[in-house]
Amino acid sequence: MNDLARARISGGATTLPAAQALQNGLAIELRVQGCADDLRQLTDNLAHGLDEVKAVERALNRSRAALAASEAALAASRNAERVATPEHPADPQVLIRFDTLTPREREVFDLLVTGMSSKLIARKLGGSFRTIEIHRAQIMRKMAARHLPELVRMSIESMASRRDHAD
Repeated sequence: MNDLARARISGGATTLPAAQALQNGLAIELRVQGCADDLRQLTDNLAHGLDEVKAVERALNRSRAALAASEAALAASRNAERVATPEHPADPQVLIRFDTLTPREREVFDLLVTGMSSKLIARKLGGSFRTIEIHRAQIMRKMAARHLPELVRMSIESMASRRDHAD
């Protein structure tokens, strides 16, 4: 209630119904003012919320770009590790390295890339487990393979060329 309204009511300048109407009007005015304040607060919050939505959209776009770059890198990596075909011959280094293997190492190599364990290779070829392990280490060193799957990839890539080379 404003000062003028209080003065009129307390000074007896208005009648009781008029004073009540004035009080009701002032109460409504206060509620309207409160609603206006609430509306300003909601507007500020909405503006802040839109900024947050835009920030999330920017982050999402950055993530999409990173995903696209990762997918492109993966595709390039897969192309780099392609299996040798007539259009894409085997790496000549692999063939040169394969030629450095002894006949016994080639036998072990062929069985090793099929997934046979050293123990089974020893039984099949009639050698000792330790000898096969030594051949396996020599094969890995000569072929410059860090692990067995890399050796298998080399075998697959060079298979057609090795068949042609053997004939």
